[in-house]
Amino acid sequence: MQIWEMESFPCGDLRLPHHIFPPKFIQQTQLTELAGVHLYKVDMDDTMAMKKRLTRVREQWNVSGADVVTLNKDLVDLELKLSEMTEPTESDDCVCLVLEGEMYYDIEFDDEKWLRIHLQRGI
Repeated sequence: MQIWEMESFPCGDLRLPHHIFPPKFIQQTQLTELAGVHLYKVDMDDTMAMKKRLTRVREQWNVSGADVVTLNKDLVDLELKLSEMTEPTESDDCVCLVLEGEMYYDIEFDDEKWLRIHLQRGI
């Protein structure tokens, strides 16, 4: 997993890293300090342990509800789904888990300053 400060107003393909120049990487401990984000590693091979861990995290942070989003390059309306996912959202607490593959997760930590987290399976 990597975390970095990203461009405030990225243009072009949002599937690219969009580092600031020069790149500024952030440590996991700094992520909590800057943006209040907590990261957890989940054992994806132990289904029961994974479910228990997710339940504990959701209860700890009082997060209810869940969504499962499946994206792959062969999805018919991939561009539409990607554009929906790049819309600004409210700052409600959420739990995000990558079941397969990898993704970027963007967090605004200061007025128009953004962090990008490169998440992979189990994080």
